[in-house]
Amino acid sequence: MFADLKFNFKFWLTVVFDICILATICVVTTKHVSDIYSDLFIFTTGFLILLIWYFVRVYLIDLVRRIF
Repeated sequence: MFADLKFNFKFWLTVVFDICILATICVVTTKHVSDIYSDLFIFTTGFLILLIWYFVRVYLIDLVRRIF
């Protein structure tokens, strides 16, 4: 899936920024929750949200541009 990505500086800067924001949210929310399973759940959910976001950003926007 990620083999088609170009080396676009702005895109990868956004990727790094989003991962940093996700890590910050995970740290803040898990500070009050000490269960290891909730930490794993929060991280997995955030990772899946990022994966869906990049899929939409890379493939669906390109598909819409080709159609219209």
